[in-house]
Amino acid sequence: MTAEPGATPSFAPTRRGERLGIAAVLLCAVAILLPDRYAITTFHEANTAGRVYAVHAFVHYGTWSLAPILCRTGPGHSIVDMSAREGEPYLQKAPGTSWAGVPVYAVLSAATGGKRLPFHWTSMALGLLCVGVPLVLASLALRRAWAAELGERPAAVAVVAMLLASPLHAYAGMFQDYPLAVALLMAGWIAARRRDAGSMAASGLLMGAAGVTNYAFFLYGATVAGVELWRRLALRERPGRFALAWAAGVALPAIALLAYNTHLFGGPLTTAYAYMLDEGQRIAHAHVGFSFEALVRSLVGPRHGIFFVAPWTVLGAAGLGLAARDPRRQWTALAGIAVGVAVLGFSSVWETSNADDMAFNRHVMAVFPWLAWGLGYLVRRVLDGASVWGSAGLGLAGAGMGIGWFYALATSWTFPYHAFQLASPLWQINVPMFLNGGHVPSILYHLFSPWAVPGREAAGDHW
Repeated sequence: MTAEPGATPSFAPTRRGERLGIAAVLLCAVAILLPDRYAITTFHEANTAGRVYAVHAFVHYGTWSLAPILCRTGPGHSIVDMSAREGEPYLQKAPGTSWAGVPVYAVLSAATGGKRLPFHWTSMALGLLCVGVPLVLASLALRRAWAAELGERPAAVAVVAMLLASPLHAYAGMFQDYPLAVALLMAGWIAARRRDAGSMAASGLLMGAAGVTNYAFFLYGATVAGVELWRRLALRERPGRFALAWAAGVALPAIALLAYNTHLFGGPLTTAYAYMLDEGQRIAHAHVGFSFEALVRSLVGPRHGIFFVAPWTVLGAAGLGLAARDPRRQWTALAGIAVGVAVLGFSSVWETSNADDMAFNRHVMAVFPWLAWGLGYLVRRVLDGASVWGSAGLGLAGAGMGIGWFYALATSWTFPYHAFQLASPLWQINVPMFLNGGHVPSILYHLFSPWAVPGREAAGDHW
């Protein structure tokens, strides 16, 4: 290991460590991408539907209006997450996920003669290719970056905790925004730490793409970039050059979003949320504001609490706190702490009147990679000076990872939503379904079953 005072330590990679680390990521990838999360939904899964409809509408009808898809799906068909301006229905969400899906879906559709592919198959394929694959690629890059900072074994533990034992596991194969935004944010963090202007600009581009995918990630990307600028100022590593390059990169997705908003909603800063159709959502958005109860619920709540659904994060948070006092690793820790504060701040405001009805609180998803790094830092400390207390801490970390893995596993193989009326829906619905055989099939069943060939007009119940 080599490190200058105040600089990030560097562990020389070993061939065996590299192979084991890559194998760990790929095994996690198989585990988290295998369940067909759309197989058990009664109809079109609500949070995915608008995104897929937007892709279908743009590729097949040349418009971002959802009208051509709604009228062909069923008489009077509508979805909750939808906006409308001047009678035209549009996707209510940030458009980045759908933008990513357009070229991929266009190729898949062209391969079958240009036919509109079934919703179920489209959701599964785009979830795999546009969300799952980028998350795995970002995880491979993170493992390498973390290995240079923490060593091979701590990095492997960290990436397994992030992928397998956190809510990222549950949503990795779904065509939704948060896993993709997390992948883009973390890839941007890796690029930001490099010295060449191209990587700095790429960092801005990636973080901007994360923001276009989920608007909250504009805040998280700015937070990470702010800590990196602080680091460069402290170490005199050309902070001005970084600021200019990062701003140039982030400008591209930002300009695309401003143009999209102007075209569809009449103004660059007017988003689809200004034209929400659902009255309940309009009321909820009118009552957002900080709530201490929402903050506590985000941390330890039995439905959505970070520490409840992934207990290893308690040690991860402790690791971030300890690393902030380590001159050689403090900047990564400070970035993680800053993102954690931003995430909890957003969740404490948004969740006050918009409690997530999915199995886990997606609004805190951005914090899990940083908590995983904090866990890896604790493992590094134990390896550097093993003690009884350190070994006990590793045992607790393993138990916490096991619990987090089982929670995500049971949800991934059953149903991604939890009823508000239930106090502990994970144990009241998902786990009993999982243990009693009420789980979904693997994606292999639907991808290659004879009645679900892409382009087939009759797709049975899965249309």
